Amino acid sequence: MDLLAVDDHADTNEAVNDYCKTRGIGCKVASQGRQGLFEMQKRDYDLILLDIAMPDYSGFDILKQLKKQGVRHKRIV
Repeated sequence: MDLLAVDDHADTNEAVNDYCKTRGIGCKVASQGRQGLFEMQKRDYDLILLDIAMPDYSGFDILKQLKKQGVRHKRIV
């Protein structure tokens, strides 16, 4: 399983990454919304953990962009 965590808080990203390591889950973290969107577009992740309240490019912005692109198969929490 491959997971993408998109959150602007380093502590949250570190906790998710550490948890994934203990469970043998591949984990990529993105600390900015645009970086997270780029990761979603270049690779198909099994699960995406998305912070909706990031300062520059929020999770809502990412969801709107994915909808414009017709992307509906992503599992986003």
